[in-house]
Amino acid sequence: MSERPGTLLQGKASRRQGYGAITSGSSAGTGPTGASFVSQMLFTYVYPLFYLGEERQLVMTDLWQLDGENVSATAYEAFNAQFSKRDGSITMAMLAAYGWPSLVCGVGALFATACTLFAPIVLHRVIDAFAAPDIDMSDLSLWLGAFFASRLLKAVVSTQSQFYLEILALRATAALKSLVLRKVLRRNIHSKNDTKAVDVSNLYTSDVNMLLWAAIQVNSLWILPLQIAVATYLLYTVIGLAAFAGLAVIGVSMLLGFYVASVSGTTFTSIMARKDERMKSVKEAFGAVQLVKLNTWERQLTLKIQVLREVELSAIAKYLYINALSIAIL
Repeated sequence: MSERPGTLLQGKASRRQGYGAITSGSSAGTGPTGASFVSQMLFTYVYPLFYLGEERQLVMTDLWQLDGENVSATAYEAFNAQFSKRDGSITMAMLAAYGWPSLVCGVGALFATACTLFAPIVLHRVIDAFAAPDIDMSDLSLWLGAFFASRLLKAVVSTQSQFYLEILALRATAALKSLVLRKVLRRNIHSKNDTKAVDVSNLYTSDVNMLLWAAIQVNSLWILPLQIAVATYLLYTVIGLAAFAGLAVIGVSMLLGFYVASVSGTTFTSIMARKDERMKSVKEAFGAVQLVKLNTWERQLTLKIQVLREVELSAIAKYLYINALSIAIL
């Protein structure tokens, strides 16, 4: 029995889209720009996009357009203005362009950490309340209400802080990639044969993207010591001087963790160096592909790249083992 055309798929089938050419864009929602304050706080503006994804495969036109400071050109212009003022210092330019927004996100992360430390305080109060001859229900209800409110606030604030910190990292990544690309385009055509010319492929594929990870972890550098200090004080109020024994254990573990982290950093540098060597060989092979085919050097080049890849994988394995040791120590 034959089916009428268009019964199963509305419109002409498209191999690229997967399900067929269905008109898109109108039912995906307005995105974060046109969403209300509550919707932005709870991320409910993404629901229409999720519902559309359940009905059919999403295509590029379904996604929201970038606007404002999230546009690559706008992010680059804002960063380049600070980059020019700071005499070409990337570090100072990033601090000037993203310092205050990152600090605001850090304050949000600090508030979320305070909400986490509030839980043992409430637990102590609840235990004291039940241990007392007469239970003060009003005081107990007040502490429990404050506890549940703190958990709710922590969920909202920590998520928002992490979200906007990642947005800032993406802006910085786009700005740096645009900066690298513009510098490459301005290179003189005669510098292609310069032995000192820098291969920017790794800058695009891995080096710049490490900024995203660094931006997510940067607030831990100053929040974690404060968290340890407050936790030690809370333990001191309960168990007295024995809390400092725990602090000593934490200090020893942090020293060991610092040593392991330094070894991990050295290993990661080795990974990047070996990756550069492998990428250089791959680039040379593709650049002289006609000569390789003419002399049938495919096997030799393949073996050379495989050897470099094995050396790189050994460094990666060492790096992962060191990270596992760091997790075990901390």
